[in-house]
Amino acid sequence: TIVTVPVRFPAVTGRDLTITVTGARLETTTGYASRVPISLPLGIAELGIPGTRVGAAPASLPGTCRSDLLTVDGHPVSVAVTGSTAGALAGSGLAVTPCGPDAAGITLDAGSHVVLGTAGATTGLDIDQLVLDSSPGGGPVATGGPSGTLLTAPTSGPAPTVRVTASTATKLHVRISGVTRPYWLVLGESINTGWKATIDGSGRNLGAPTLIDGFANGWLVQPTGASTISVTLQWTPQAGEDVALLVSGVAVVACLALALWPRRRRTGRPRRTELAMAGPPSTVEPPSEEMKTEDLGTPTIVSPFAAGREVPPWTAAVVAVACGLGAGVLVPPPAFLATLVAVAGGVALALIAPHMRGLLAVGAVGFAVGAAVYTVFQQASEHFLVAAWPRNFEMANVLVWVAIVLLGADVVVELVRRFRR
Repeated sequence: TIVTVPVRFPAVTGRDLTITVTGARLETTTGYASRVPISLPLGIAELGIPGTRVGAAPASLPGTCRSDLLTVDGHPVSVAVTGSTAGALAGSGLAVTPCGPDAAGITLDAGSHVVLGTAGATTGLDIDQLVLDSSPGGGPVATGGPSGTLLTAPTSGPAPTVRVTASTATKLHVRISGVTRPYWLVLGESINTGWKATIDGSGRNLGAPTLIDGFANGWLVQPTGASTISVTLQWTPQAGEDVALLVSGVAVVACLALALWPRRRRTGRPRRTELAMAGPPSTVEPPSEEMKTEDLGTPTIVSPFAAGREVPPWTAAVVAVACGLGAGVLVPPPAFLATLVAVAGGVALALIAPHMRGLLAVGAVGFAVGAAVYTVFQQASEHFLVAAWPRNFEMANVLVWVAIVLLGADVVVELVRRFRR
């Protein structure tokens, strides 16, 4: 709200008065984008001193020639701003004409040129519109001033009526009526070539979207003869995402089926080592039924901390260094060194002290769970919006990569053990 606050101080003299706010009681609100509490700004709406008088403003601007409003390629351009004072205070447009050394115009060579207007907070005036035009003969068009022609924006006429008939997160069906001339169909989503606009019935693609209002997608639609048409706006990358989700779902179902499907014991041959240890062939008894049905190919679940074969220290060192370097290449740079040391140390420990191999598997699960917990906690506390949502969880990306390389290291340990066996 706006309130009047009297400020009293000893008598002073001078031409300039500086007001400094030295303290404030903070009030907060929820930020639109961040969804977190932010402090409201303190603003001074108006300053006044009782007993002072301000002279009446002139009816029109003086049109002083000044060179602090516009630059071309870094060089100041002298211009005069003219118009009524009332129009200036109301925010209406004012006329800008070259003056002084630039009164005859500016000659530019072929190529790119940069035109900049200075900040109105500094100069008091903003030059916010630039029109480039030429006369039929190729010369400049006289604009502004008593002898010039003031350029005005053309009237566009009434726009067609647009009604959304159906919509999802990735597709909209719109019905456009009252079409009499070419028009722009604007979708208020951030511009992206993934958006596709198609006229229903004919299937005509309106082409790539055009940037509208600095962010939105727009398509220039030419009349087709019908006053009413239907258009489908679709986010085409979603088709690939749907296929990926379907493949992931099928993979999950297949994994569950393999894990829960009843195992059938197959008839196998007795191990040669068991026959050799039993004695000469004449004294070996026929294999028992239990031995015959032993399934040598059926996997078994064992604890990752179960003891296994040791490997020579030099082999463990070489394999550990190789795994550490490979992990360091895969993991994002901030965690490169830490991951290299952790993976190399874990592999070396698992190969030299086999019962410690479980640290790799437990570490992989721990980092994966940590990534999930981190993501949920961050979203619950910060309330990130959908736009560029994954960028808010860079740490989760690092944690998942560490989990993947630990699983890979566990596989390498198993392969090295089998090779040694």
